Formats: sequence, structure tokens, C-alpha cells
Amino acid sequence: MEYCVFDLEATYGKQNNRVSSPFSNETGLCSGGFKFGKQEYVDRYYVRDVDGRNEGILGRDASIPDLSNCSLLVGHNIKFDLLWLWENREIREFIKRGGKIWDTSYAEYLLSAQFYNMHGGDSRGISLKQVAKRRGCKYQKLDIVASMWDDGIRTEDVPKDVLLEYQKYDVLTTEEIFLQQVKEAREKEMVQTIQQRHEGMLATTEMEYNGLHIDMETARKQQAELENSILNLTDELYKYLPDLPEACEFKWGSWRNVSAFLFGGALTYKDDVVVLDAAGNRQYYQKKVKTPKMQDGVPLRFKSGKNKGKIKTVTETVPDIDRGPKTRKEVLEVQLPQQVKPKDAWKSSVPGYYQTSENVLEEVKEMTGDFPVIDKILDLKGKLKDLGTYYEKTAKNGNKTGMLTCIQDTGRIHGNLNHNVTATTRLSSTSPNLQNISGKGKSEVKRVFSSRFGDAGVIVEIDYSQVEVVCKAVLAGDHVMLDAVLNEIDEHCEWLAFAEEKTYEQVKELCSNDPEWKAKRQSMKACTFG
Repeated sequence: MEYCVFDLEATYGKQNNRVSSPFSNETGLCSGGFKFGKQEYVDRYYVRDVDGRNEGILGRDASIPDLSNCSLLVGHNIKFDLLWLWENREIREFIKRGGKIWDTSYAEYLLSAQFYNMHGGDSRGISLKQVAKRRGCKYQKLDIVASMWDDGIRTEDVPKDVLLEYQKYDVLTTEEIFLQQVKEAREKEMVQTIQQRHEGMLATTEMEYNGLHIDMETARKQQAELENSILNLTDELYKYLPDLPEACEFKWGSWRNVSAFLFGGALTYKDDVVVLDAAGNRQYYQKKVKTPKMQDGVPLRFKSGKNKGKIKTVTETVPDIDRGPKTRKEVLEVQLPQQVKPKDAWKSSVPGYYQTSENVLEEVKEMTGDFPVIDKILDLKGKLKDLGTYYEKTAKNGNKTGMLTCIQDTGRIHGNLNHNVTATTRLSSTSPNLQNISGKGKSEVKRVFSSRFGDAGVIVEIDYSQVEVVCKAVLAGDHVMLDAVLNEIDEHCEWLAFAEEKTYEQVKELCSNDPEWKAKRQSMKACTFG
């Protein structure tokens, strides 16, 4: 098996919530390092002078070694490198003829039984430095270029010899780790499992490269409608508040504020308070004024000189009454009355305050009956979450959050699909979380996604019905369960029928038409998948 270990360096920094994005017009490929089996290490330097400024190149334009005799590409966090080269001719030909990949980060994650993630590992994955240290590698990752990045130096401006040396050690360290991993995988009989996992990674790399196109006109329209709805709903909620001091701003998005409103408690706020002296008198700023110099109640005048006849004055320091008393900002409290008696189970980690999660509010709603403010609070919480998660929200510090901040210069969202960050080996999605898009009836956000092929394309949503149940039936060899699968029996409804003491047919009909029963079926999955 001819393998090639490789590593790329590109423009450093974050572009639209993605580090060293291959989808940004502001980034470029700077260098590449390659090591074929027992052959000598070779490198490529791609930085060019463009109008007096060092610039990288597009991945598809990068010259890389001939891969025609290579059957396995090896890299650490290889998806990053593949995304840069996805349209490169050599890579395209390699994939077409069935070339395979090996990610030393992913393989380490699997071989170590997620050791790093379960023992304080980096949530972004397993770094080369971590693995090299744990495995006692001969070559250790150099920190010099990373230090230059921290100092704000662009990858393109790192001296060529420094960048290429940094990259060489990355490649040689990766090869050392790879060879150790292959040996360990054979001993543990995990080679096939790791290869199959890497087939999945190759598929998600293509998915990530293609991304999801966003219809910005629809997205901005939905955002404007959502923001307007939030304003109207907030205005409605303010009617439920008692009179508050002018400086006390009640925030319905604050769980502490909502806790104080429902369960009683203090609202804290800052306001200007008059400064008093020890005797309780107001303290004023001082000013200097000129007043007539008096003698026996009569102003004294100059008897000679240029000011002859003018009134003599003295300068005095007096309180500046017109300016007002001195004030200082202080944290004040206003106590709100209890409207609902809270349960001890709702206590938060902050003394005097209770949780106001959706589940708690639903319980409050059941307890209070006709208390319309709860529905409005729930509605507002959902809308605020939608705005900050799926659209774009600007914080007081100017930072923006939300899915729309992740749109790259391609007009698409290329979300990170992560294979080695969970403790369960399940796939995760970040920047943004594309595995958590609101379902039907909760949000209209799915309408912002459109085909990257324009009018010639369509968006298709596909779901393998009860895939976990099918796998469980096959693996267990349970003929009753297999018959149920073949006869298209909905296991969730079957369990629900047992729990509700109804027939399967009755529950199936209810779950098809009644929203309340649909929710019951959904909650039953915890049992059927358990």
C-alpha cells in the first residue's frame, strides 16, 4: 500500500466563523508538505507577490506531487486539507479511482476509546501536539509559527524557511503517529472499523465542501418579521409588570428577571444616587464666585487708581446649586411580589432565584391554569432563541451571533461536521449546528435553504424511518421485531399503545392526526431507543 502523508498551511484567522476558510476571498493556500512511504520528504511553496503584498493561491491551482501510485492519503485533521484541495485535479482523480484516507486525529480518537474527549480534551478535536506527546514521538510539533500567528502575523508573511520547516515537522510527526496507529489497529483488529469510519469522513468532507446555499432575501425577510414579532410581544409582556423605577430595565430574555417576576425576588439595576455627608446633607460640587467686599453692611470701593469707584470683590468657594448635588452609580434593588409558589426542584445555583427553562414554565402553566403570560413568555423565549441561533443577533459589545454569520463568500454555509469531538463517537455539527434546525411547526427557518443549483435544483429531505429499530432487530436476530419492521409496524406507536392501554390501530390514527399524540409518540422514543 503506497501512502502519502501531507499537510497544508493556509491564511490563518477566522473568516465568517470558520478558521482558515477555503471558501473565503480573503484566504489562500501558502504551502504544502508531502511524504510518500520511504521516499524523501518534499514541499511546495505557493505564496506569490501580488502588487507588493504576499498572497496565497486557490487550492485547485496548487501544484502537488503525482498521486497516481498512491492508494492512501494520510493527514492530521485531514478534512481541513482536503477541503482546500477538493477541486484539485490530482485529488479528484485520486478519489475517482477509489483512493482512501486516514486521519490520524480520528484514528487516535477511535483507538484510544475517546480518551482525549473524556479526559479534558479539546472540544475542537485532538491536536497533533496532544497525540505526539502521548505517543512519545521522535518529532515534536514546533510552536514558532503558532506564536507568530498569535502575534498577528499572516501565514503569507511568515518567512519561507520558517514556514516550511514548521510544516516538515508536522508531516514527519504525522507519519510517525500513523505507523504506530496502523500497528495498534492490527493488534486490536480495528483496521476495518477505522477504514469504514474514514469512508464516512470522506463523504462528510464532500458534504461540507458543497455546503448549504442560503436564500438571503428570504432569510432577511424572516429575520425582520421575527424581530418585529419580538418587539410586539415584548410590548405586550410589559403590561404585566408592576410600576418599576425608571432606571430599572426589565429584560424578558433574562432568566433572573423572569424568575423574580413569577416567583418573587429582587431586580437589580444601576441608578444615580445623591451623595450625602455624615450628617445626611446633600453634597454639591463647588464653584468659585466673586462677591462684594463688605464693611458694616456696605460694599467697599477703591478710593484711587484705575479702579477708583469700583466695588472691591473677594473670591469665595460655594456650592454649585445650579449644577445639582453630587451623584454616584449604585446597584439598587426593587422587590417583586410572588405570583407563583415555586417548587424546590426549580431552585437554581443562584440563591433566591429559580430556573425558568421551557420545562419549568410548562409546569407553571399546568399549575396556574388561566395565566396567559406564561404562553407569551414561552413564545418570546422561542423567538429570541430562533433569532440568535438561526438568523443574526448583535450583542452590546458589537459581536454578532447566529447562523447567518457563518455564510461564506460562496453564498453558502459550510458547517463543520465533526467526527471526533463527542464522547459517544456520534457526528456533531458546529458553526452552525446544522443537526439542530427547527422542525416543522416550530420555525420557518428551513425555508432559507435553497438549492445551490438555482432554479434547476431542488432541496430534498430524506429520513430513514426507524433506522435504529431496524438495526436493533437485525443485530439481535429478533424475528418478532423483524416481522414488525417488514410489516411497517411503527414501534413507537406500538409501545405507546401498550402504555396508554389502547390498540395499536387507535394510537396510529391518533399520532397521525393529533398534535398532542404526535408529541407523545416523540417522547416514547426514549423508551424504544433505550
